[in-house]
Amino acid sequence: MHLTLLVSLVIVVTIVKAQNTTSSNLWTTEGRDGQTPFSWYQRMGLVNQISFYGNMNIGVLAVITNVITLRVMLKHKPTTPHVYLICIAACVLLTGVAIMGNAVMGTTSLLRKYPKLRVVSFHAQVPCFFVRLALGDASTFVLNALSLDRLIAIKHPMQHISWCTVRRARIVCIILLGFSFVFSTNFLLRKTSTLTPEGIPYQTTSNIGKIPLVDAIFMHTKFAIQRAIPLTRMCITNTWTIQQVIKGNRFCRSTSNSKDQSGGVQCLGMTLGITAYFLLTHTSAAFYALNQAINDNVSMYSVSSELSIFLMCLEFLRWMGTFLNFFFYLLFDSKFRHNTAVLLLGQFRPASYGEKVTQSSSKI
Repeated sequence: MHLTLLVSLVIVVTIVKAQNTTSSNLWTTEGRDGQTPFSWYQRMGLVNQISFYGNMNIGVLAVITNVITLRVMLKHKPTTPHVYLICIAACVLLTGVAIMGNAVMGTTSLLRKYPKLRVVSFHAQVPCFFVRLALGDASTFVLNALSLDRLIAIKHPMQHISWCTVRRARIVCIILLGFSFVFSTNFLLRKTSTLTPEGIPYQTTSNIGKIPLVDAIFMHTKFAIQRAIPLTRMCITNTWTIQQVIKGNRFCRSTSNSKDQSGGVQCLGMTLGITAYFLLTHTSAAFYALNQAINDNVSMYSVSSELSIFLMCLEFLRWMGTFLNFFFYLLFDSKFRHNTAVLLLGQFRPASYGEKVTQSSSKI
């Protein structure tokens, strides 16, 4: 429960801090002397450059790491945790593709250079961002289902075989994917594409999204369903799971059959990896969503340059979860680490080498 208390404390401190700074000059482009430290165009160019290179790097890493993860997972016999992990890897893989698409379609220099890209960006930028958000939320929901599955497997191992089947796991993944896409349709209602006087398309708020009450309802609901509830559930279920595994390991050490009960350590490693990866990425996402909800979905271009870069870093840390899961699996799951090494580096075959040596020696 310590993780739950820590996250709750961080969220409360963030709320208080955001409320205290809402009316300060931190949210404006004016300095203390009343002058702007950056012009609007300079700040917009800086934010666009950071956004483009950051999103492209995140997207490329997401595609590479999750292709490896899928190849490793698909070689195993399907079990309930593998179904969830495959679904998560597929979601974040497509999320990485969508991130790269949004980065290209949102870069002003590229839009000015290629007229056809402007047409594609005008029609596809908002739908691509919708797919990106929906798949990102779907991976969050499936990750929560995986943590609950691991808790049932540890606490009720006999019932887990009949309760959590592969077929039910696939049905749960489909339901969570459908719910995520349906819930994310509010983004299509609140955002639209328009053109600047130069003919450059950009994403802006629609007529429905400009209604303060509607925007406030959507932003607070988004924070609760997509961030607060999953983060709280993840902390509770994984803390409970880790406690059960530690108790089981202590009991195994006190018995003579401790060697036959070593499966709990692998479960502990996977649970620790999932917990660390989720808390690292989604705590920053909760900060960003809470900031947007409190400050009426403030744009990065309408705040100070320092704050806009800070908010962008929080957004980057959120989407870094698309590839950080791979490294946490490598760090905490020895079986996944071994299978990945075999896939990338190949497997040594000492037996075949020995046979060749004996054959050559017999010829001599």
